[in-house]
Amino acid sequence: MFEKKKGRSRALCLCMILALIMSMLCACQNGDDGTAEESASKNDSTDVVDGAVFVGDWVKISKKAEADKKDHNAKVRITKVITDEDEAKAMVEDYNMSGTNEQVSTENGNDKVSFAAAEYEVAFAKDFPQGEFGITDVTVPFDIVGEDGEEKIVFEGTDYTGLTTTEQIGSVPQGYDFYLPDHYKGKIVFLVPRGCEKYLFRTQKRDGGYGYIRPEKSE
Repeated sequence: MFEKKKGRSRALCLCMILALIMSMLCACQNGDDGTAEESASKNDSTDVVDGAVFVGDWVKISKKAEADKKDHNAKVRITKVITDEDEAKAMVEDYNMSGTNEQVSTENGNDKVSFAAAEYEVAFAKDFPQGEFGITDVTVPFDIVGEDGEEKIVFEGTDYTGLTTTEQIGSVPQGYDFYLPDHYKGKIVFLVPRGCEKYLFRTQKRDGGYGYIRPEKSE
């Protein structure tokens, strides 16, 4: 009976040794310590930065009032995202023909990146100071960043940098034509990797941190 137990113990030990060898061989195929698989997982990650809201959701911000040169409460939201490149370019052309002194180019798109646009809305606090000319500084700046909040967008195995900047193409009040309780409705145009929807709009929050908006509506 002892001999039978001894035989079974040897067989069990041999199986464990074989299993260990097989696991080591698998690890070698993925890199000496599994880093190749880990790196691929990070590159394909779809985790979105904490606190990102959706199209239509408000983000609390601060805006400096021209009347007293101080920051005051306001809020902003993206109301629409335009992914059709021809429509986005048409919006830029309308802006360029509106008599503005600053022209926005539509020649930067290529087979890798395309034009897109977005519409946004700004609501000012009821006590927001208004000067004789009303509220003139009404636009809100946005950046385009990756889903992780960093200034690099990873799409289909390629890293895209230098796409952060957005251009304002909305009608900006020139004075005497914007007063509370009106909401400002602006437009921006930007570049994204062609076919990519994995990015975020980034703006400055009221508390000094960043607020992030996803380019889709909440389901």
